[in-house]
Amino acid sequence: MNIVRNQKREAQLIRNLNVQELEGVHLTSVIGCLRKAYYDQTEPLPATKMMMFYNVIGTMFQRRFYKKSNCAKVFDVHINGGVLHASPDNFKEAADFKTTRKFVQSDLPDYWSPQLAFYAWCLGRGNLNWKVDVFYIGQSYPKKKDIPEWAPPAEEANAPNLICYTIEFTDEEIEEYVGYVLDRAEELFQRIKRQCTPPPEKTFLCGECQYNLSCMVEEENE
Repeated sequence: MNIVRNQKREAQLIRNLNVQELEGVHLTSVIGCLRKAYYDQTEPLPATKMMMFYNVIGTMFQRRFYKKSNCAKVFDVHINGGVLHASPDNFKEAADFKTTRKFVQSDLPDYWSPQLAFYAWCLGRGNLNWKVDVFYIGQSYPKKKDIPEWAPPAEEANAPNLICYTIEFTDEEIEEYVGYVLDRAEELFQRIKRQCTPPPEKTFLCGECQYNLSCMVEEENE
């Protein structure tokens, strides 16, 4: 038996993983770093292997749990300068999957709240039912020091975990978060039109961003 690493095949699979299912500006782009969103539209680079990995995990869960027909809805929101796409993982059941390496308590991370509120707004326009289910898929406690006293046995502490929360937003929260998203989307569209790079927004994902080097060069030239 002869075993040879097939790097040509690897490259083909990675290219397939990098294919964007939705063209244009997505909701997740404007709630993250606007500089990254700008580069995605003007000088796109393939995603890093780590980001591809988490995207694949989320897609696999989505397609395993839900019918494809429930995941095909895209809400187009027209804003001065462009169109913002919002596509919850399951529009009929108002659900969204999140893959993460961090254990998630009942408090939402700041950068997820606007996205989920915007989904609730898209799904609830007409009946004012601001509710969305969120599934967190990932490692429970990445580091030993993060394990709380009430954690499961040690052999389960680093096992993959799935947690679901149902979140209901107030009218005031919907107004605040939707306004925040729309303002950022309009800023992005205007910057693309003017070819004006947004300032960097430091997040924990900077180290995994495919534009990390471009961003550092940009900062040095500013």
